[in-house]
Amino acid sequence: MEEKEKNEKSEQTLRNLGREELIMRLKEMANAEVLPMEERPMGAMCYSIRYPEPIYTFVCPKCGRTVENLRTDPRNHFLSIVSYVKKIRKLGYDAKIEQACLACSGIDHSYDPYDWFPYDVNILFYFRFKGEETYHKTIANNWRMYEAVLAFLRDKNEYFVDHGDLMYVSENQAIIEKMLGIKI
Repeated sequence: MEEKEKNEKSEQTLRNLGREELIMRLKEMANAEVLPMEERPMGAMCYSIRYPEPIYTFVCPKCGRTVENLRTDPRNHFLSIVSYVKKIRKLGYDAKIEQACLACSGIDHSYDPYDWFPYDVNILFYFRFKGEETYHKTIANNWRMYEAVLAFLRDKNEYFVDHGDLMYVSENQAIIEKMLGIKI
């Protein structure tokens, strides 16, 4: 019980930091010590037989365009990310997500050296710092991206992913910069 209260209290002190404070924290974390992959704890890698996936369709809520022949249900993917955004909001940050087709995403990813997963159906992540009027918007389709941002906003240098692998925030600096609209 004490550990839970301690974690909640430390998270309350991190609530809703401004752009400059988060840039300073990201700079500090960029120099954090990182264990080599072979020395990190590794979780289970269990696989089951893969059955043919059903085919799904998606109707863009912005333009009404229908996207067909999708291998995964975009509603499930979207709902899995909602919990991360709720946790970010619980820390006091102004964040939201929505789904849109590629044409309605309104983001030019041609300049970006990273693969930011633009698909025919995308999850748009919006983030706004306190005192700012406009949202920073980017495509963020992978729930691992949200894990990295959440760990950073909680001031964690490391975190474990779903199957137990140890990850470092400093290894995800580009993702954090992209999603929060900051640069060190």
